[in-house]
Amino acid sequence: MFKKVIIIFFLIFSLSQTASARDNYCHGALGMQCGEITLAQVAACGKILGGPYAVCMINAGSWRHDKCCAQQSANNPGMMCNGGSESSTQCQSEWNTAVTRFTEGYNWSRIVDTRINDTTPRTIDRKRFCGKPGARFHALDTDNPFCCSRDSRGPNLFEALLHPQSRFCL
Repeated sequence: MFKKVIIIFFLIFSLSQTASARDNYCHGALGMQCGEITLAQVAACGKILGGPYAVCMINAGSWRHDKCCAQQSANNPGMMCNGGSESSTQCQSEWNTAVTRFTEGYNWSRIVDTRINDTTPRTIDRKRFCGKPGARFHALDTDNPFCCSRDSRGPNLFEALLHPQSRFCL
């Protein structure tokens, strides 16, 4: 129930934002362009009213998907990459992981300054998007250091009852 409320909140909050054509300012976060929306996109970031900041949801799949998209050519964009279609097989695994991790609640959030353009699209600015202490991610996603500390722990007894497949950033 809680996960559904969070998902609905971010989708509704994202719907309230205006769209603009610009470079990628939230490379690594779920969705496109810091949560802004057009007829073709919905994202899991919400602009904070009265400022240039957005609260962005991030997970291992979204991080990997954005990295995969950056490696594709304009002539052959990956699945849901900069105009790529749902039928593309490039970046499909990463896309599927991003969606699954989002719906299962394996996300962390960061406040992102939407004025900062990602000038190196083939890399993700770790310090802007990494998981702070306590951020939860799926245990299968330990092959890439998503935590700011580059270290994590398994769940304690109580956490294991609720989320046995979790790891937590230190």
